[in-house]
Amino acid sequence: MADFGVKLEAEQSPSPKDSPVFVGDDENDTPRSSSPFTFTAHSPGRNHSPSPTPSFADEAPSHTIPTWQRCGNLERSTQVDIKEEAVKNGLTTLKELEAALQHHPEFWSSTKWLERIAAIRAAKKECRVLIGFLGVTGAGKSTLINSVLGLEDLLPADDEKACTAVICEISWNPRNDPATAYVAIIDRISKEDWESELENLFRDLADKISNKDGDIEEPDLERDERIKTAFGKVKCVYPSIKSLEALQRQTVTTLMNHCNVRDILGQSKTIRSDDLLKFADSIKPYIDSSNFKEENGTYEFAQWPLVKLVRLQIKAEVLKTGIVLVDLPGSMDTNTARGALAATYTKNLTLSCVVSPTSRAASDKPAQDLLGSITKRYLQLEDQFSSDHLCFIVTKIDSSMSVARYIRTHPEVSKRLTDVYEKEATNQKGIEFMSGIEANYKQSIEESKQDFAERNNKIKELGARIRNFKSKRKRDDQSPIAPGLAAEQNQNKTQYFELQRDTQELQNKINGYESRLYKAQKKLAEFRDKEWMLESRKVKACIQNRNAVSTTALRDDFEAVRKQMGEKKAEKPLQVFCVSSTAFFDLMMRQRSKQGFFMKKDTGIPALIAWLIGATLGTRSRNAESFLADIESLETSLRLWAADTTIEYKLPDAQKDEIENAFDEQVDVLCKKLKDLNTRTVDQIMKHFENGIFKHMPLTEKKAVVKSEIAVRGWAQRPMAWGTHRACNRNRGDWKSNTGTVHHWNDDLGALYLDDYMIKHWRKTVHKTLPEFHQKYNHSLGVVINGFVDDVVSAATTICPQVAEPLGLWKQSVMKGAKPLKDNAEEIFQTKIKSTATDAHQLIVPKIREIWLPIYEKCGEEFGKGHFKRNMETHVEFIQKHGRPVYKKCSKVVRGLFQKLGTTLPDEFSKSTDTATAKIKEEFCMMMDNHTIKDTSPTGGAGGVCPSKVKLRDALNLSFATLHSAWGEEAAEAVVEEEEEEAEEEEIDISEFKAEGTEEDTFVVSDISDVEDDAKDGDYVPGP
Repeated sequence: MADFGVKLEAEQSPSPKDSPVFVGDDENDTPRSSSPFTFTAHSPGRNHSPSPTPSFADEAPSHTIPTWQRCGNLERSTQVDIKEEAVKNGLTTLKELEAALQHHPEFWSSTKWLERIAAIRAAKKECRVLIGFLGVTGAGKSTLINSVLGLEDLLPADDEKACTAVICEISWNPRNDPATAYVAIIDRISKEDWESELENLFRDLADKISNKDGDIEEPDLERDERIKTAFGKVKCVYPSIKSLEALQRQTVTTLMNHCNVRDILGQSKTIRSDDLLKFADSIKPYIDSSNFKEENGTYEFAQWPLVKLVRLQIKAEVLKTGIVLVDLPGSMDTNTARGALAATYTKNLTLSCVVSPTSRAASDKPAQDLLGSITKRYLQLEDQFSSDHLCFIVTKIDSSMSVARYIRTHPEVSKRLTDVYEKEATNQKGIEFMSGIEANYKQSIEESKQDFAERNNKIKELGARIRNFKSKRKRDDQSPIAPGLAAEQNQNKTQYFELQRDTQELQNKINGYESRLYKAQKKLAEFRDKEWMLESRKVKACIQNRNAVSTTALRDDFEAVRKQMGEKKAEKPLQVFCVSSTAFFDLMMRQRSKQGFFMKKDTGIPALIAWLIGATLGTRSRNAESFLADIESLETSLRLWAADTTIEYKLPDAQKDEIENAFDEQVDVLCKKLKDLNTRTVDQIMKHFENGIFKHMPLTEKKAVVKSEIAVRGWAQRPMAWGTHRACNRNRGDWKSNTGTVHHWNDDLGALYLDDYMIKHWRKTVHKTLPEFHQKYNHSLGVVINGFVDDVVSAATTICPQVAEPLGLWKQSVMKGAKPLKDNAEEIFQTKIKSTATDAHQLIVPKIREIWLPIYEKCGEEFGKGHFKRNMETHVEFIQKHGRPVYKKCSKVVRGLFQKLGTTLPDEFSKSTDTATAKIKEEFCMMMDNHTIKDTSPTGGAGGVCPSKVKLRDALNLSFATLHSAWGEEAAEAVVEEEEEEAEEEEIDISEFKAEGTEEDTFVVSDISDVEDDAKDGDYVPGP
């Protein structure tokens, strides 16, 4: 039974490896300390049992190890589910503890515990895994994201052209209000950004009108393309401006003061809706660059040129896990704000999903071509060029497929389709047979209907004769009937009744034929459906083979790059997902999909979703364990605080002072050791960077200078046009030409510095060996803390052996409460130091751009005949004269950032250890205060019980007892989702049709007896 008053003898301090706080890299070696409470009741869920009675047993309590600590043998996803369920239980317990403490404000320390509970809740980390979708324009990123979300109409998508023009971030919507099921937060660009775009447009227009900037007679195609692109944006924002002539009547000032932009630039807007389609329509003008059309002579107002970022929050199941999807526009954006934001997102991505249509996925170097040199270099420097951080998604796998030609050119596919060909031949015979049956029935029906019509006409003719004879007989009633006429009349009646009977039989026969025709057509439809299915199997085989070729090409190129990096072959293969979003949506809506897809898993989307969710498991597990460790630490600390619920104190003031003096001495020793450890660690880290990176800079600079002139001369080589060259200068070295070629001059020069040689040493220093310093620091920290605790316990028990019990509780609290030290060390090494390294290598290209800026500006202003050649000479002359200084400045800016880190690290480490030391001192003082003789009764003197504290202790006991009962429950068996199964092809039974013709069909003729009776009636006259 849980009890805050239980005795605990002092224990030997665990070794660093055995410590519940200081652990190595191997999670399997991580020990878990049991809770300091004993429980006998196991109430289900959060149902409270009666308040437990305090136990004062001499032995240390024990209880069943929580399920979340002993589920390592289960699937990783199941482990995470169990831990997250335990977190929910922990949050419920925090509420109960808060209520109990708030109910007893008479204890001054209640406020302190409430603050600690609030801090634990605030420190609880939510999983946020950024997953970016990168790729060229038109790769199908938006459609792909829609399929991952299971919402076909969320992001605008067009099969023929790019739609998404701005960055879209899509995350889970935590709101419970149905009216806000879909939320969009629109962040617009600043006034300065839009003003700059307008100024550049007016400058291009002025140059075009003056026509003074041409180098040769050829027009400046780049300028024309810039004007076209920029004016397209202007027409979206200012619908009344329909032509360039109308634009030239405006000024930048008047456009900036226009009501469409005046009050919204730099502002955010929130859109809420409970309907997906309405929501999609509402956000489209802010996202869709194709959302621009003329209606009735006017243009629609679209705000996407003014938008920097759109953040969508929706309730898609896949986002519940903490996944945040980021749709990054494919083309290079001329807007500075959007470009910078895209770079920031790219820097913070956990996973990079490179999206490519199937037509581009099997080139000579697909992985490198699709990634691009800049992204590839970044991933290499960040040690993310691995299957854990990178995947390729091949889209539109059902497009551009000529099945017959593909099978003809891929014999291996044809070989795998042998059984399909056999079934096709059999099925074709069935189609031919049933088509013949169908044709026969149709012919029989047609002939029978013609016969029926002829007989019916004959019946009408005979009926008319019989009626005419009868009417004539009535007029000449007294005249005798000639024998010949009477015989003719009787013959007509006999023929009439025979024809009626035959016609009815014929109608029954027609009905029989039609019934058989219907059955035959159903069978024929089955054969046609099977024909479609067999053809679909052929399409599927072709698609799968092409997918395999693309996957192999991507993986081979990926491994080739890793080999260049000096890496061994990856343990896990590169993840490649070949998908069809359109087929997935068809199957999701239970519609017949395109040929080649029988089940949702054939589309590749379910496998992609599962992998994305799997990428969150590590973060979710760490977050859950961190929070649960905080709960355990709180439990131990509260137990220490509430351990003394009687007035039978053990220490007189003199002994208390002596123990506290000894404790203070040990704290001084602890602080000195921690300070020395922190200083030594910082010195080692900085020396590590000096030897690992800085000492290689001179050689890197020298190698870069040698290659830099060749790179600069390459900027002006054909097919570079003079207009493109000048556009690059005016845009500070970055430009996407009208032919689609992307130029990154600054990155070209930066790549010479961050070459394979520097990348190799950078990765080794930052990502391979730096973690060793982290492990050593954690180990040393554990040794220092354990030594301190042992020394305090030894000194205190020497002075007064009776304090062994409270010291044991204090020791447990220290060991569990030291977790923040590990967390802070993790923050310093993984976040601060590695973030500095990331920032450092990303300073190189901006530094090169800054150094080259005067040259870019000078060349951008050049015009007239020969200016292209002059600009090229200016570039070459500059790199020849300033090449080494450029790269020395790159080294300097990188070194400077690391050195700045070195000045802040001591304070970062000290803040962590000082906080932990203060907590250790606080809990020791609390423990000593609880076990010192003092007057607590209203009248003074010792003895008796403090009822309020006992009551509070029991309330705390109850909450933790219920928590551990919930934690001890066995995990429910995971519900295994039934896998889709492809429908088996059944034989089509046509035996009844093959047996036809062996027996004549017999048809029942209705009402024959009535006809014969009528024939006997000599006075019968048929109706008209």
